[in-house]
Amino acid sequence: MKTAIAPLMETLESRTLFSVIPTVPALAHRTVLSSAAVATPSPGTTVSGVTLNLTADVPFMGSVGFVSSPSIAPLQATVSIAWGDGGSSTGTLQAATLNGVSGYDIIGTHTYTLARTDSITTTITLRPISVPGQPTPEFIVLLPAVNGTAIVSPPAVNSSGGVTLDEVAGKSFAADMGQFSTIAPAKGVAAVIHWGDGIATPAKITAAGVSGIDVLNFDVVGRHRYRKPGAYAVRIVATEPSLDSSGKPRQIAKLLTNVIVVAR
Repeated sequence: MKTAIAPLMETLESRTLFSVIPTVPALAHRTVLSSAAVATPSPGTTVSGVTLNLTADVPFMGSVGFVSSPSIAPLQATVSIAWGDGGSSTGTLQAATLNGVSGYDIIGTHTYTLARTDSITTTITLRPISVPGQPTPEFIVLLPAVNGTAIVSPPAVNSSGGVTLDEVAGKSFAADMGQFSTIAPAKGVAAVIHWGDGIATPAKITAAGVSGIDVLNFDVVGRHRYRKPGAYAVRIVATEPSLDSSGKPRQIAKLLTNVIVVAR
């Protein structure tokens, strides 16, 4: 009887031992990549940025680049776009084809306020999609940054107040270029005239009365000489000393003046 009881006790002890060991089937599916591997995309990944020709103050929505990667399909992407002017936003991926290669357009929305050239940088982070009833792997993949460029032109339609002038090539002239308004006290207000021929000069600002309670009006007077006949679109930008987000004087008004220059 003693020899029969011993195997039975061993069996019970082994059942008790294994019953207190936690099961880990879920952990077998979890994958944690090293920090070096986190930034390495799957083979076959290609990215391509674009050059955008935009207009200040006009909202933009469209593609800022293209990405082709076999690792995107089963993964969830987070898209972050830095627009180069201090602003950033979340983008989306939209299925597309570039030169016969299937992939995704990177879609973003932004409005530039200043005329200049900015660099656009898009960062795409990939995470596995969580499947109900199954564990989610813990790895993260960063695709190469998608670099693009935004060439921002002055507003096509400026604020009212400009005039149309008729001048003669080779002859200097001084003229009232238009009027703008701003809120009092308007200390340190200045204006620059971009004559459309590659030359920009400071304007003379003169007070032109008050509208309502605190709206001050100013006349803009400019002096210039065009060397060649033609039609010139003159842009006048009025600023005040306070700085905008880019560290430049804040724009308070924009005028558009057309100058028709004829030969002598």
